[in-house]
Amino acid sequence: MSYLGRIKGTANELIESISNALKVHVSNDVILSTAGAQKEIIVQRLDTVGDGSGSSNMAVDGSVTPVIFRIKPPAGEIWRIASWNIYVQDSGTFDASLWGNGITLANGIATSFFDGTSSISLLQHTIKSSGDVSAVATRIDYLTMGSGDTILTAHWDFILQGQYIRLVGDNNEELRVVISDDLTGLTAQYVQAMGYKE
Repeated sequence: MSYLGRIKGTANELIESISNALKVHVSNDVILSTAGAQKEIIVQRLDTVGDGSGSSNMAVDGSVTPVIFRIKPPAGEIWRIASWNIYVQDSGTFDASLWGNGITLANGIATSFFDGTSSISLLQHTIKSSGDVSAVATRIDYLTMGSGDTILTAHWDFILQGQYIRLVGDNNEELRVVISDDLTGLTAQYVQAMGYKE
């Protein structure tokens, strides 16, 4: 074996020894943990009940009575919410300074964490336009299919705000989106939460 071959062999043995000690696996230069079981993944739309059984389409009229969409864990469970996917579908061209195709939001869409007693806003302001979404989203896509409706999707990653959002079911904690305007002009609007169970 050549000198270079011996060095490469020694390096591989060292990596394998460290991997075994730390309970990690190195695959194509990516370190994968092998310690502990995989957490149960959560992918759930916010809805009017909070457990996935309620109405999830936010294209509602909340101008007189605000409509609350929520996600909350059941008693005995703790959830970590890592991100939201926002989906807005409407006919025609979207406006950067309005919502969907020409919808004015006088009150705006509110986002908050509810601790069982009171709400804490996730943003300093409500969302009133597509431009407002682009200010908080880590990724935003504007999709036109050649025919049919236009779709806006946005990904909001909570880790960029310092941490995942922790929801404790025993404390009745939940994440909320509150609609206080008339969004019935939209075809559809959904917010889908993604995370895992502790």
